Order: sequence, then structure tokens, then C-alpha cells
Amino acid sequence: MGKEIALSVAKLFLRRNGFDLPLHTLEDEKELFVLLVKTIFKFDGDPTIIGEIENIYSRT
Repeated sequence: MGKEIALSVAKLFLRRNGFDLPLHTLEDEKELFVLLVKTIFKFDGDPTIIGEIENIYSRT
């Protein structure tokens, strides 16, 4: 249940800040969750974060 809450909060936050994520399947949601977990454990300003996000969403 915690995973669903985390995804819902992340999607709401991003949507309110002008980002609408193209999550059409359960696999899309799982991929976003993995990305969020990886991002949480990085330092502020880590330049790899933007690249990982671009890599995932450039495929849509």
C-alpha cells in the first residue's frame, strides 16, 4: 500500500507543477517507482537524475 501512496503523491506533485506523466500501464508505474527510489538516494544537484528522467520519458 505504501508504494501506491508514494506514486499517487509523486504524480499529484508533478501534475501540479506542470508535468503530466504518461503512465498507461502497470509497467509504466513500476518504472516510475524505481526511478523515484533511485532519485531519493542521490545527493542534491546530482546531474545523473535529469539524464535518467530524460532517458525514460524520451521513449514515450
